[in-house]
Amino acid sequence: MLSPILKTKLFLPASRPNTVSRSLLIRKISEGIELGGKLTLVSAPAGYGKTTLVTEWFKTVNRECAWVSMDSGDNDPKRFLTYLIASLKSILKGFDQDISSLIESPQLPTPEIIATLLLNRLVCMDSPSVLAIDDYHMITNDYLHRTIEFMIENCPPLFHIIIISRLDPPLPLGKWRVRSLLTEVRVNDLRFSDEEARAFFAQTMQLSLKTEHIVSLKTRTEGWIAGLQLAALSLRGREDQGIAEFIDRFRGSHRFVIDYLFDEVFHLQTDEVKEFLCSTAILNRLCADLCNELTNRKDSMNILLNLEQNNLFLIPLDEERQWYRYHHLFADFLRTELGAKQQAVLHQKAAKWYEGNGYQNEAIEHSLAAGDKEKAVGLIKGQLSQSIIRGDLYTLIEWLECIGENLVRKDGELCSTKACAHFLLSQIEQACSYVKDFKQIKNTDRLSLGRVKTLEAWLANIREDKMTIELAEEAIGLMGKQDLGLKVFALVALAQSLRSRGYLERSTDAFKEALQISRQFGYTLSICTVTMDLVYNYYIQGDLQYAIQLCLDMLAVKNTENRPLPAAGILNIPLAVFYFESNQIELAEESVLRGIETSRRLAMHNIFGGDGERTLAKIKALQGSQEDASAVIQNALNSARSAGLPIITLRFEALLAEFKLAAGDVQWVEDWIMRSELSPEGEITSLKEQSYLVFVRFLMTKNLWQKAEALLVRLENFSRKGQRNGRLISILILQAILYDALSNADSAKMKLREAVNIAAPHNYRRSFLQEGEQVLHLLPLVPDTAPEFVTSLIEDFHSELNLNRLVSGINTAGGLAEPLSERELEVLKLVATGLPNTEIAGKLYISLGTVKWHTNHIYAKLGVKNRTQAVNKAKELKII
Repeated sequence: MLSPILKTKLFLPASRPNTVSRSLLIRKISEGIELGGKLTLVSAPAGYGKTTLVTEWFKTVNRECAWVSMDSGDNDPKRFLTYLIASLKSILKGFDQDISSLIESPQLPTPEIIATLLLNRLVCMDSPSVLAIDDYHMITNDYLHRTIEFMIENCPPLFHIIIISRLDPPLPLGKWRVRSLLTEVRVNDLRFSDEEARAFFAQTMQLSLKTEHIVSLKTRTEGWIAGLQLAALSLRGREDQGIAEFIDRFRGSHRFVIDYLFDEVFHLQTDEVKEFLCSTAILNRLCADLCNELTNRKDSMNILLNLEQNNLFLIPLDEERQWYRYHHLFADFLRTELGAKQQAVLHQKAAKWYEGNGYQNEAIEHSLAAGDKEKAVGLIKGQLSQSIIRGDLYTLIEWLECIGENLVRKDGELCSTKACAHFLLSQIEQACSYVKDFKQIKNTDRLSLGRVKTLEAWLANIREDKMTIELAEEAIGLMGKQDLGLKVFALVALAQSLRSRGYLERSTDAFKEALQISRQFGYTLSICTVTMDLVYNYYIQGDLQYAIQLCLDMLAVKNTENRPLPAAGILNIPLAVFYFESNQIELAEESVLRGIETSRRLAMHNIFGGDGERTLAKIKALQGSQEDASAVIQNALNSARSAGLPIITLRFEALLAEFKLAAGDVQWVEDWIMRSELSPEGEITSLKEQSYLVFVRFLMTKNLWQKAEALLVRLENFSRKGQRNGRLISILILQAILYDALSNADSAKMKLREAVNIAAPHNYRRSFLQEGEQVLHLLPLVPDTAPEFVTSLIEDFHSELNLNRLVSGINTAGGLAEPLSERELEVLKLVATGLPNTEIAGKLYISLGTVKWHTNHIYAKLGVKNRTQAVNKAKELKII
């Protein structure tokens, strides 16, 4: 749910009558674009006609044009991106579909990911387009500069960006200048020439002056347009002698000229107009109704039209003349005519109007500007839940900082909300600081206490603390129906902890309640994330096929514009896990790559338990790419450690230990077990289950049968208690292997038969195949148990073992250090036929990105750099 927007920020400023044509500059901008430039920078101090120039240029070109004006509040990345997306949507229908849900995420992805997604949509345009960003000097956020930089570096040929700024932005202008990607319009370009100054006085200001007076004014102002306009307004009605005296009087710096000329112009106005100008000067944007509120008038529309007609520094923001703004310099001057108390009163009136007309953010900002903290606090409290739901966290924190730390830390509602905002931005230390202060506040309300309990539940959940369930249940009871957005967080923390402790049925109920709330209120991101969690419950309890179907159903959901939900792509991660378990390796690989890409776009790859990376590593290992598998795990492991996620770190380490054990590095595994403080008597949870299964395999490798058996019994009891039949399969298989090693054939047969009975109806296969020949030679013991499943499983074993030998043979014969996978061989053969990547994708029913991913791996394994070299090398090695 994106924040509401002020549409006037997206309006191309209306054209003015009798504007001086800047044909040379217009041609300069056009030529820069025609020569392949990616950025036009119009950079100069205020008053040089930057916006007017770009507006005039827009009128002369046959291009789709998007416009957005910045202000200081747009340093909030979500707010900036909301306006940027809305602007681009004006030239490309449906532009926001892949992105809106992306910026709903509490944590934004990297600037490169955001920019890539924006550019991918712009590639779809089949006609030239331009994005103009006005007042870019207001942006100081490095995240946003990096986003714009990446967009400029990689923008498609038909797209161009214009930045209008008083200051040079912190972008690599020198590099772009050398590469001829930058067109610059600067102060010297924008200064009026003698001829332009003459046209300006005559046609724009309708003032007849002698040539020497024009030259003198142009010289004194150095062609500065705002100075010339001020001079013209001051000279109206003067005789030649008065004009000469006036020109002689003003000289010196721009600041002096501004003060002098504005004072001259201002005092030429009637008292009525002066009062109107001062009363409305505090507004960034004005309309007649808002001006009526501040001036206690009913005819503000007439005054606005008169000011525009007289060129009195009033700029229309739309063709209908509904919204205006004063020139920044003029507004700054007018505010100096007001005392602090006058400004405060006017800000209070503006806040009242904005509040009454549904502009809550503007109402808050004017209340803060008025110093009316009581009013601001009331308005902010009315926006707390919506700000959290929309993800306006930076703006919310900025408001609360304006209120003052002393007040915030002593107000339970404000303190708890600021803690939530910092937590959702992964600023855990700051969140904990406000939680600590909240606990010192007496007589806090139930909702605020519920919010804090939700944070405490999540912090406990990250540590797998037993207190999570108690804290989450308390939070849910306290919040009731008051803050349903945060209640979803509490329900998810509760559900995850219940699952971890083995209470699968209660966990599923909590997930379902969270999903119901999310659907009821249209929380699209949480619909996807909660569904992702829920499908794992069905997988764990043994209903693999139902879990697969739920994923597919969610991926097929369309929004109101008949497009898939962008965030639904995260469902590809559990889908890959499930496909892998059912031994559909190619589908698993395609799904996991899509899922990891989506989770990284959402900046949520560190909070999904690492299932995507773990599955990808398993696939790589199965394909014989052990080096790639280890690299995937090591990278994910480093990321989890740096993010401070101990349980996810342990899960990655467990898979790495599994690989080490399979490779015979028993000592490494033993050292890891010691470091991880695992013991046969340790607490078993859902997230630690994989670690304990590796521990069991280690004990069996060391022939510590009694300890292995005791730990398996504990694991079995944990799964049976929680009706975790899907997890029980692996435990039963390991028990069958153990009893076979102890020559207890009856027990081995009993355990294997139960495993097959659970697995067969839902097609759990990798749990068997993972254990290799140890299970293959046991399967004939249960020929009458699900015979079709057992037969097909034996065939899978033989196919896998033969494929491994075949791939290994290709390696040896061809001299490759690493084998090509079956899918890579298919892609390579199609490459050899000359098919482009798009057609290969169609033939193999995979995405274009997946084809590129495979070809890159083929090049790396063959030691080549392009398609031709790959085909030649493969033929040389007799691979194709």
